[in-house]
This record gives sequence, C-alpha cells and structure tokens, in this order.
Amino acid sequence: MKRLFLGIAPTQTQNRQLSALQAGLSLDGKSISPKNFHMTLAFLGQLDIHQQFKLQHKLDILHASKALSWPRFTVTLDTLTLWRKPQILCLSGKILDPNLQYILDECHSLLQQVGIKLPHHQHIKATQNSLPQEVNFVPHISLFRKAKQLPIMREAIALTLCPKKIHLYVSVSKPTGVEYQILQSWPFAEITGKKNAAD
Repeated sequence: MKRLFLGIAPTQTQNRQLSALQAGLSLDGKSISPKNFHMTLAFLGQLDIHQQFKLQHKLDILHASKALSWPRFTVTLDTLTLWRKPQILCLSGKILDPNLQYILDECHSLLQQVGIKLPHHQHIKATQNSLPQEVNFVPHISLFRKAKQLPIMREAIALTLCPKKIHLYVSVSKPTGVEYQILQSWPFAEITGKKNAAD
C-alpha cells in the first residue's frame, strides 16, 4: 500500500520565495522542507498496486488526447492561514479560475471511476477572516506543521502558480522525515478559453 495524492509543484524560483517567507516568520512549529512544497489537488490515501495502476492508466488515456486532457490554470496564493486542528500554517488562496474548479471536479470523477473513496479530510475550519467557515477545498501550500498560532508579522507574498503538469506523488517515510516523491507526471493542455464540467 502506498500513500498517494495528485498535486502540482511550484517552480524553483517560487520554492526560493516560499523558503524566504518561512525564514521571515517567527513562530513555534516545524518548517516543511522546500523539496516537499506542493499544492494538493486530490488526496488519495492508501492505495494498493492495482488501484494505483488503474489510476495511472486512466490518466494516461486522458492525457494522450488533447480533447480530453485537463487544461492549464492559474491560482494565486496570498494569505497566511492557520488551520488549528491539523496545526498547519500555509499560504492559501481562492479558486478564481474555472479551469481549476473543472480539474478538481474531474479528479473526483476519475477517482470514483477507479473505485477510490475520497477520505473525509477536506472540511477544514480556517481561522483567517477570509476563510471563516467550513470549506471544501482551499488552494494552499503548507509551510509549517505543529503551528499553534499565526505569526505576529502576517505579511505574505503573492505567489501565482501556473503549472504545466499534474503529478502523482507518493509519501515516503525516511529517517530524516517524510518525503513527497513524484511517481508520474502528465502535462496540462494549452486550451484557449475556460472549461466547465458540462464540456
């Protein structure tokens, strides 16, 4: 069994920006390694090898066709947010690009086709004023674990992600800590205009 998720990765330049933001924050917590920076699109949980291969095969078929492959999107992360229950401090944003919402819907549909039941993990209560109630999905990149409060200095950076690929990640436990490794990647399509679930 492997602990898997679908997500996107910031660029090397954005990794350096996130590292600089981390270094400028004064708080109790465990900083996340820059090599683990990512934005999750769908957490899959523990999958056996048959489920994993079935998922990869479905994604291979989808992205072999330009008509079926998922479109590129942009998302801006610009708010420092603390989630108290999981004790995560992250840089978060909002879903403004319809292509991102389309991909999230397609991820869920794909997982249902493969027979993967999504874990009940997405209903997270945020403490920032901009995210005051239960939410289904918040675009974010985690910066600290075991964080108990927002830092006094709350200025964040505006990080705009324009990913070219979606990645299948595996979570690997090592003596030095958890590492997120990419198993396979698929390119997003250059599509003019916006897609929606009815397309």
